[in-house]
Amino acid sequence: MLLATGLAVLLASASSASCPAIGPEVRVRPCVDGPGLFVDGRRVAPWMFSVRDGSRSRPVTKDWTRLEFTARPQSDRRRCQLHLKCVLPERRGFIRFRNFSVTTNGVDVEGFRGSFDDAGRFVRRWKMWPPIATTGWTNYLEHGEWAVEVGPVEDRPARTGYLPHSSFFDLMKGVECKVSFETRSDEVRWLQTNIYAVDDTGRHYCPVAMDSEDMLMKQVRMASEAGIDIVSYICGDSWTGSGEDCDFAELDAMSDRILRANPKALLVPRFGLDAPEAWLRRHPAARMRYDCTTGQVSRMASVSSPEYRKAACRHLRALIAHMQARYPLSFAGVHPCGQQTHEWFYCDSPSRYHGYDISTRAAFGEEAPPVAARKAHAPMGFVNVGSRAQQVFRFNRMLQDEMAGFLANVAHVAREATGGRKLVVLFYGYTFEFATMGTAPANTGHYGLQRLLDMAAADIDMIAAPIPYGDRG
Repeated sequence: MLLATGLAVLLASASSASCPAIGPEVRVRPCVDGPGLFVDGRRVAPWMFSVRDGSRSRPVTKDWTRLEFTARPQSDRRRCQLHLKCVLPERRGFIRFRNFSVTTNGVDVEGFRGSFDDAGRFVRRWKMWPPIATTGWTNYLEHGEWAVEVGPVEDRPARTGYLPHSSFFDLMKGVECKVSFETRSDEVRWLQTNIYAVDDTGRHYCPVAMDSEDMLMKQVRMASEAGIDIVSYICGDSWTGSGEDCDFAELDAMSDRILRANPKALLVPRFGLDAPEAWLRRHPAARMRYDCTTGQVSRMASVSSPEYRKAACRHLRALIAHMQARYPLSFAGVHPCGQQTHEWFYCDSPSRYHGYDISTRAAFGEEAPPVAARKAHAPMGFVNVGSRAQQVFRFNRMLQDEMAGFLANVAHVAREATGGRKLVVLFYGYTFEFATMGTAPANTGHYGLQRLLDMAAADIDMIAAPIPYGDRG
């Protein structure tokens, strides 16, 4: 499917170039009728094909059918998870599975075969998300089969979502992984299968490419035939935190596949700028901290940390230099991502209060307010009167300023490193999405959009800020 990006396009004037002009110029420019997308001075349709690899969907019918998927990782992927996802009916309906196995080079991965035989074996290999209680579904094991059913209630809390996801297993470069199972449903519906690589902290990386039939290349060709050559794609995190700090193998593999499908493609890689665990172990003071009474630490670096800001921008420059050297005629821009779900809202902010690390306290200039005070002034996002209200308000403003300031720095570095000739895209400003956040909207850090534009509008071509996901069901 060809997807419009849904980006809110923000005008940018070219900054002074600090490096020689390389390859095509791809930028957003002002026009009489609003912002326009230009390639080498020629206005083009404001479309971008957004693609991710690693997902495969197959139809499930009323008869038992065996489905098989294969994955061949481009690099070692320790701690992988297998995810299944299906659209369930609004009223009664079911989907059932049996004879599940996962093999690597023909050898069984322990725990999959027979995992539907009894509850003990199931819970050792599988977990459910979202919890069944939040979906209105029921699931059970019966005669070596696992079933998910939707009952007769018409207004279920959720109809689409992940069914089970597996516990961890390893995938190594060049090793073929085969996922095989039988399934049937009450009616024809689509089942999506993904394998995600997960790091030591639980952070998802790029999905692992699946199947010999390269659906991604087919979709890129379809986009090209429809006149869409700008391709945004998730390419995995290349900041390794050890050795030379960079591993561009997955970035190159994904870029090469896109160009084989469409030699005219203009590449806009979407990649992570989060500090890897190896870097955080060497810089423990840069790590985010939660609740001041428990001292809990995050899997992310604080955006207020000067060491992290320098390291992130250094990696950004390295990736841009790599793309300009390897793909001089195809490189069109960058989309740096980070924090929760790679969308630049503070990690775990929907459920935890953060800001108790050294760097954030230094940015605030005074002791951070205790969690109790922040909770007391969080209802519906409004700060109430009280002895701590003004401090909480100042702290919340500071959280927005720090995130916006970091992203302004990232955008400026990207603009400068590309010589002002490439797109700079960011996720930020999910104003409506976070309006009813239980920890208060300000805890996400997504309410500094005007601040970001005041500092960096000239360095940003596009900001992606969706309206609430809730309106999609």
